[in-house]
Amino acid sequence: MDDKAKFQQIQSKLERYLYEYKNSYPKNIWQIISVDIPLIILIITAVVIVELLGIGIVSISIIVLLSLPYLYVRLSDSYGIWHKMIDKRKKHKVYNQEIIYKINSIDVGHLQDYPDVKNYLDNYHSELETETVRKKSVINKYRIIMIFGIICFIGFCYFTLRADTKLWFLKEKKPQPKIETITDVEISNVYYEGYGECTKALNIKQKKPIATIKHITNETGMDLNLYFVERHYSYFRAVRPRKLLNKKENFRITITDKDGKAVNGIPQFYCYVSDKTIFNSQPITSEYENHPYEIIRRVRYLQDNADDLRYTIEII
Repeated sequence: MDDKAKFQQIQSKLERYLYEYKNSYPKNIWQIISVDIPLIILIITAVVIVELLGIGIVSISIIVLLSLPYLYVRLSDSYGIWHKMIDKRKKHKVYNQEIIYKINSIDVGHLQDYPDVKNYLDNYHSELETETVRKKSVINKYRIIMIFGIICFIGFCYFTLRADTKLWFLKEKKPQPKIETITDVEISNVYYEGYGECTKALNIKQKKPIATIKHITNETGMDLNLYFVERHYSYFRAVRPRKLLNKKENFRITITDKDGKAVNGIPQFYCYVSDKTIFNSQPITSEYENHPYEIIRRVRYLQDNADDLRYTIEII
């Protein structure tokens, strides 16, 4: 066999190996990510279920049921498309090294002495190196995408699970008012399980009253401290002014302007003898107005205008 025929055979092998190498795993990022898609879908579905139902028997049962098909296919001996992709990802390094070994094992011998052959081989190995660099770049991009995706997913879970689910161990502890006495009044703003949107929007501090309202007469010792209670029908909670502690009458308190005119949209307070120190207002909004926007608007009005407001007392 002359050198020309021998080189043609060698060239045929080299081109075949290069073609196999270029089409071997990974060809592109999608080929790598596609292996993870079933698991990604399962994880996202599990998070959505937890956000909707919280952690309980029902949500855990649903997640387990949805996981069974994934586990069955993943652990079974079937050799479907997904398993083929998994095997490619596991074995791609060995497979690609075998191709490189086959290429390097081809003996071109004295044929390299021919200028055309040498030029071909130089271009060939340059193309092979370029493809190797490209494959490494694809893997590195995949790793960057996965790391970024995991960080975003963890951040998404952190904020949405805290805001929207029943995961009590992730939520902020709900402040609860302490037991109050005549001589030592302890009271705070409070929101109940499943609420807190208005409290957070208004930036209300737990122990600080949302407003302090003076009596219409501006008499010392008659300041009225108001606190906010957020639940299905939110209301205000007040501390009986010191000068009214020993009063034996039931009375009604109305928030007014400086001229004694009742302020629209602010509920009245009813204080009975049995209430002792703490008493509550009527609901801040009616049934048809019971929306966070309207509640926030009225509470903020008290916050912003407390210095210009007063209250009156009526014996009932």
